[in-house]
Amino acid sequence: MKTGGLGTRWPRPTTQRRVMPSGEHPGCHINSMTAHCILPFVEVCLVGGALYLDVMSHFVELFREDGFVTGSAPVTEICGPFGIMRKQLAAWLNRPLPAPGDEVGAGRSR
Repeated sequence: MKTGGLGTRWPRPTTQRRVMPSGEHPGCHINSMTAHCILPFVEVCLVGGALYLDVMSHFVELFREDGFVTGSAPVTEICGPFGIMRKQLAAWLNRPLPAPGDEVGAGRSR
């Protein structure tokens, strides 16, 4: 997935006979979530296993290059057993938001 970049469709098509390959690609989803880069993400939280975090960290860098995520956006990574990840994600989502100009982000940031 990492070598394919934002335009590679997953799951991979099983046949080449279709005019439009099946599957979805991350560039399509991030584009719609940011209103075509008009409203880029200013914070990111990745939650999942080590392999998922590895792939998504790579994609976040590609998202930054294309303007879907601001260059200064902190990235929080949460990895562990399901119950703990759910609690940590809930804490991240429910934390008080900083005042404009204050430090953004909590947890393990990059």
